[in-house]
Amino acid sequence: MGCHTQHVYDALRLFDAELADNWPGGGVEADGSGCYYRGFSNLSKQLSDSPPSVPGVVDVDSEWALKGVSPTQAKAALRRARGELGRQGWKATSYEESKFRNGLSMRPPGTDDTVTVEAYPSDRLMVRAYAECARYPSGTPMGAYGDPERPRQQAPLQLRR
Repeated sequence: MGCHTQHVYDALRLFDAELADNWPGGGVEADGSGCYYRGFSNLSKQLSDSPPSVPGVVDVDSEWALKGVSPTQAKAALRRARGELGRQGWKATSYEESKFRNGLSMRPPGTDDTVTVEAYPSDRLMVRAYAECARYPSGTPMGAYGDPERPRQQAPLQLRR
Protein backbone atom coordinates (compact mmCIF):
# COMPACT_ATOMS: atom_id res chain seq x y z
CA MET A 1 0.00 0.00 0.00
CA GLY A 2 2.90 2.30 0.73
CA CYS A 3 4.19 1.84 -2.80
CA HIS A 4 0.80 2.93 -4.22
CA THR A 5 0.77 6.14 -2.18
CA GLN A 6 4.44 6.78 -3.05
CA HIS A 7 3.54 6.64 -6.78
CA VAL A 8 0.69 9.07 -6.15
CA TYR A 9 2.93 11.45 -4.19
CA ASP A 10 5.49 11.42 -7.00
CA ALA A 11 2.77 12.09 -9.61
CA LEU A 12 1.27 14.98 -7.59
CA ARG A 13 4.64 16.79 -7.70
CA LEU A 14 3.93 18.83 -4.57
CA PHE A 15 7.47 18.55 -3.26
CA ASP A 16 7.27 21.80 -1.24
CA ALA A 17 4.27 20.57 0.77
CA GLU A 18 4.88 19.08 4.21
CA LEU A 19 3.34 16.06 5.89
CA ALA A 20 0.36 17.07 8.05
CA ASP A 21 1.38 15.87 11.49
CA ASN A 22 -2.08 16.29 13.04
CA TRP A 23 -4.13 14.51 10.38
CA PRO A 24 -6.92 12.61 12.21
CA GLY A 25 -7.08 9.70 9.73
CA GLY A 26 -3.35 9.13 9.66
CA GLY A 27 -2.04 5.63 10.02
CA VAL A 28 -2.56 2.11 8.83
CA GLU A 29 -5.64 0.13 9.83
CA ALA A 30 -6.57 -3.52 9.30
CA ASP A 31 -10.03 -4.96 9.93
CA GLY A 32 -11.26 -8.46 9.14
CA SER A 33 -14.84 -8.07 10.33
CA GLY A 34 -16.28 -7.43 6.85
CA CYS A 35 -14.48 -10.10 4.83
CA TYR A 36 -16.95 -12.96 4.49
CA TYR A 37 -16.88 -16.26 2.65
CA ARG A 38 -18.02 -16.11 -0.97
CA GLY A 39 -18.98 -18.60 -3.63
CA PHE A 40 -21.47 -21.42 -3.89
CA SER A 41 -19.37 -23.86 -1.84
CA ASN A 42 -19.70 -21.49 1.16
CA LEU A 43 -23.44 -20.86 0.80
CA SER A 44 -24.30 -22.22 4.26
CA LYS A 45 -21.80 -19.80 5.88
CA GLN A 46 -23.19 -16.89 3.84
CA LEU A 47 -26.77 -17.60 4.94
CA SER A 48 -25.87 -17.66 8.62
CA ASP A 49 -27.40 -14.96 10.86
CA SER A 50 -23.85 -13.98 11.78
CA PRO A 51 -21.60 -15.11 8.91
CA PRO A 52 -18.00 -15.79 9.92
CA SER A 53 -15.13 -13.74 8.55
CA VAL A 54 -12.53 -15.49 6.43
CA PRO A 55 -9.41 -16.18 8.52
CA GLY A 56 -6.27 -14.43 7.32
CA VAL A 57 -8.16 -11.80 5.29
CA VAL A 58 -8.62 -8.13 6.22
CA ASP A 59 -9.49 -4.74 4.76
CA VAL A 60 -6.36 -2.56 4.84
CA ASP A 61 -6.48 1.23 4.91
CA SER A 62 -3.49 3.59 4.87
CA GLU A 63 -3.91 7.36 5.02
CA TRP A 64 -1.82 10.52 5.37
CA ALA A 65 -2.13 14.15 4.30
CA LEU A 66 -0.04 17.04 3.05
CA LYS A 67 -0.39 20.54 4.48
CA GLY A 68 0.14 23.84 2.76
CA VAL A 69 -1.62 22.85 -0.49
CA SER A 70 -3.92 25.64 -1.69
CA PRO A 71 -7.09 24.75 -3.64
CA THR A 72 -5.43 26.00 -6.85
CA GLN A 73 -2.34 23.85 -6.22
CA ALA A 74 -4.56 20.86 -5.35
CA LYS A 75 -6.51 21.11 -8.62
CA ALA A 76 -3.32 21.29 -10.68
CA ALA A 77 -1.77 18.39 -8.72
CA LEU A 78 -4.86 16.21 -9.21
CA ARG A 79 -4.74 16.84 -12.97
CA ARG A 80 -1.03 15.97 -13.06
CA ALA A 81 -1.55 12.79 -11.06
CA ARG A 82 -4.51 11.70 -13.18
CA GLY A 83 -2.48 12.12 -16.37
CA GLU A 84 0.79 10.64 -15.12
CA LEU A 85 -0.77 7.63 -13.36
CA GLY A 86 -3.06 7.04 -16.35
CA ARG A 87 0.04 6.77 -18.56
CA GLN A 88 1.37 4.17 -16.10
CA GLY A 89 -1.77 2.03 -16.52
CA TRP A 90 -3.80 3.22 -13.52
CA LYS A 91 -7.57 3.44 -14.09
CA ALA A 92 -9.45 6.54 -12.91
CA THR A 93 -12.60 5.43 -11.06
CA SER A 94 -13.75 8.95 -10.17
CA TYR A 95 -12.62 12.52 -10.72
CA GLU A 96 -14.35 15.66 -9.54
CA GLU A 97 -13.23 19.25 -9.86
CA SER A 98 -15.75 21.75 -8.57
CA LYS A 99 -16.09 24.53 -6.02
CA PHE A 100 -17.43 21.97 -3.54
CA ARG A 101 -15.05 19.03 -4.02
CA ASN A 102 -11.72 18.29 -5.64
CA GLY A 103 -10.90 14.62 -5.63
CA LEU A 104 -9.53 11.71 -7.61
CA SER A 105 -9.80 7.94 -7.14
CA MET A 106 -7.66 5.54 -9.13
CA ARG A 107 -6.94 1.82 -9.28
CA PRO A 108 -3.33 0.66 -9.79
CA PRO A 109 -2.83 -1.85 -12.62
CA GLY A 110 -3.34 -5.50 -11.76
CA THR A 111 -5.08 -4.86 -8.41
CA ASP A 112 -8.47 -4.18 -6.93
CA ASP A 113 -6.88 -1.62 -4.58
CA THR A 114 -8.08 1.98 -4.63
CA VAL A 115 -6.08 5.15 -4.02
CA THR A 116 -8.01 8.36 -3.33
CA VAL A 117 -6.67 11.91 -3.23
CA GLU A 118 -8.95 14.64 -1.94
CA ALA A 119 -8.50 18.33 -1.13
CA TYR A 120 -9.77 19.48 2.28
CA PRO A 121 -10.23 22.92 3.87
CA SER A 122 -7.24 24.51 5.60
CA ASP A 123 -5.03 23.67 2.61
CA ARG A 124 -4.81 19.92 3.26
CA LEU A 125 -4.57 17.18 0.61
CA MET A 126 -5.41 13.66 1.83
CA VAL A 127 -3.99 10.51 0.22
CA ARG A 128 -5.66 7.20 1.12
CA ALA A 129 -4.94 3.67 -0.12
CA TYR A 130 -7.48 0.91 0.45
CA ALA A 131 -7.35 -2.82 -0.23
CA GLU A 132 -10.57 -4.75 0.31
CA CYS A 133 -10.25 -8.20 1.83
CA ALA A 134 -6.52 -8.69 1.30
CA ARG A 135 -4.86 -11.89 2.51
CA TYR A 136 -1.98 -11.46 4.93
CA PRO A 137 0.86 -14.00 5.30
CA SER A 138 0.59 -16.79 7.86
CA GLY A 139 2.77 -16.09 10.88
CA THR A 140 1.85 -12.39 10.90
CA PRO A 141 1.82 -11.13 14.52
CA MET A 142 -1.72 -10.52 15.77
CA GLY A 143 -3.06 -7.70 17.93
CA ALA A 144 -5.35 -7.91 20.94
CA TYR A 145 -8.55 -7.93 18.82
CA GLY A 146 -7.46 -10.66 16.43
CA ASP A 147 -6.41 -8.39 13.57
CA PRO A 148 -2.83 -8.41 12.27
CA GLU A 149 -0.42 -5.94 13.80
CA ARG A 150 -0.02 -3.04 11.43
CA PRO A 151 3.26 -1.65 10.17
CA ARG A 152 4.18 1.93 11.02
CA GLN A 153 2.64 4.54 8.76
CA GLN A 154 4.66 4.87 5.56
CA ALA A 155 4.79 8.47 4.40
CA PRO A 156 6.44 9.20 1.06
CA LEU A 157 10.21 8.65 1.15
CA GLN A 158 10.86 12.36 0.69
CA LEU A 159 8.85 13.23 3.83
CA ARG A 160 10.19 10.63 6.26
CA ARG A 161 12.22 12.01 9.14
